[in-house]
Amino acid sequence: MRRAYLAAIAVLLTACIHGTQLKDFRPAHSPDGAQLRLRLVDRKAVSIGELFAVDSTGVLLFSGRLTHVRFERIRALDFVQLGAPYDMYTGRLGSADIEHLRLVSRFPQGLDGPTLARVLTALGQDSVQEVP
Repeated sequence: MRRAYLAAIAVLLTACIHGTQLKDFRPAHSPDGAQLRLRLVDRKAVSIGELFAVDSTGVLLFSGRLTHVRFERIRALDFVQLGAPYDMYTGRLGSADIEHLRLVSRFPQGLDGPTLARVLTALGQDSVQEVP
């Protein structure tokens, strides 16, 4: 009995050393936010990109450049992979809707100053582009 117990511990310890390492686990290094189609209130064109972050004023969308879009400018949000429960067709979103959006973004915790600076540097941008 004791021998089987020690063998099981040895197998578990070996698996921890020889299993998938953090450096090889892609989701730990590059989590993606949901892909979305965004339609503005005064434009017919649709922007498609990755939802980077959500704050109290709007969304950060990445589509070649990191862009901030204020909620009052958004007519519709259509999430490509997530389906109807996440789609929103209103310019006025409640706090529950904003929380729902935040949880499917690349940075659900938000982008504080230092993190935003590192992201902009990595993307080769000086600042976040604001949709007028």
